[in-house]
Amino acid sequence: MSQRSAKPKKSFYRRHGLQRTVRITNPKIGPRINEQPEFIQTLIIGGNRTVYALGDYLNDGNISALENKFMRIDTMVIPEGARMVRASALEPLIFADNINEEALAVEDDSLFYPGRVTQNIRIEVCGMIESQQYTELRIHSCDNRGNNFHHSEDGYRTCPEAQLSPDVEENGETNSTASRILHKLIVFHMPHSELIKSQGTYKGSDGKSHDNFTIGEILHQYFTDDHYSGEKNPTNSTELTHMKGGVFLIPMIMPDSRIAYYCIPNINGKSVRQTSVRNLLIDWMKSIIDFNQNPEDNWIGIAGNDATFCFLDEWSIFVGKNAQLLVKPKEEVYKESVLASAIS
Repeated sequence: MSQRSAKPKKSFYRRHGLQRTVRITNPKIGPRINEQPEFIQTLIIGGNRTVYALGDYLNDGNISALENKFMRIDTMVIPEGARMVRASALEPLIFADNINEEALAVEDDSLFYPGRVTQNIRIEVCGMIESQQYTELRIHSCDNRGNNFHHSEDGYRTCPEAQLSPDVEENGETNSTASRILHKLIVFHMPHSELIKSQGTYKGSDGKSHDNFTIGEILHQYFTDDHYSGEKNPTNSTELTHMKGGVFLIPMIMPDSRIAYYCIPNINGKSVRQTSVRNLLIDWMKSIIDFNQNPEDNWIGIAGNDATFCFLDEWSIFVGKNAQLLVKPKEEVYKESVLASAIS
């Protein structure tokens, strides 16, 4: 009898978590998805694996900076009609002398990359890119942290992780062509026209067809639900009913590698978490800047364990209304066993 060959040993990614992380080899820019906007870039790694990077930052000249880095791969559904916000267009908000509580002017095309998503799409996207990985990461991100870092200052659980877009920047060293990986905040916008579409029809007891709730009506019920005292809901329900400025969606990675979205109504006055849409975006942009000052040694995550997420069937996504971006040094967050398991 022939001896049965030994089974190959599973990689640590499968043994220790659902999060898919791969080492990048031979990265190349591929053709874009047919009929989809150019901010969805095709990235081919290892010769045959296709993932997608969001933004306009990668090109044939700078993509070599990704070689031998670790990439997290996440599963994202992007709804039909979504536009992607230029992170650079949000940066002036940080330096504004006075931050008012007005909705952002979404009629200004300079806020967005060209084009809209033409239909709901489900793609594998390039997430965090790092120079090292940890072999002892567990599925639920809170299990990787010390007991003193399970909650944000607001008391929210620190469960989701940030979905960021890679950027390549010259590091500024003298006589050096080396570059480093930075990360950019990803923000989508859904216009009012998408909020007022009916989610199909149903036949009532009268035998007649009726329109289902619109996305806007569902979101209005979700954002004005006050059954959970810990939630910081918007107070201006009249504005919420109309939501002429649409909503912003910021993708968050859940423990099973799928995307949920932090949903911010683009309304005047208080939006979610009892602050304005401008202040919310400023806080997130500042956190990204803090993270990029030392991305190899900093940890970034999201505090925002809603009492409930809202599923939007027409968009095929879950949205939440409580989220806060957190940045800390890794040694203050990860357990010693996780830190000791680093590979590069």
